[in-house]
Amino acid sequence: MFIALLLALVAAGFSHAVITKQKTRTAEFILLYVLIGYCALPLGFIGLRALLMPEIMIQNMKLTAEPSFVRFTASLIVALAIMAVLALRLRGAFLIAPVIGWAVFWLGADYAHIGLLHDHGQSASAAYTAQIFAAHGMVSLVLLAALAGYWRQRS
Repeated sequence: MFIALLLALVAAGFSHAVITKQKTRTAEFILLYVLIGYCALPLGFIGLRALLMPEIMIQNMKLTAEPSFVRFTASLIVALAIMAVLALRLRGAFLIAPVIGWAVFWLGADYAHIGLLHDHGQSASAAYTAQIFAAHGMVSLVLLAALAGYWRQRS
């Protein structure tokens, strides 16, 4: 499901550039669609929910963390979501901050998922690792590639 959303957002950004006849801005549109549609909106809502109801997040994700730590990490996710939304307005060099922040977040999510299995004495299968990478790590690559394309198009 996550890979379908990611592909749809990349396609939407590409289509936006074609329809508006702004092909030189393709990377920028892809970047903004992924930042808002994959990062800011879904994770921003999850972060707000975790801020308001950390116990539910702990139960749903099978965490061993205290509610105060969940609130702290949720506030970081909300901050990243706000940065991504601001990227719509500010653009330019400001895009670096949310892209790097979300790229690190998604790579960290990969590491956390694999680490969770390791913490429970299990190893990750190749299929599980590929699934996690498709839902998390791939987003990092798309964001970083789109940012590189954006800077290349600008110069």
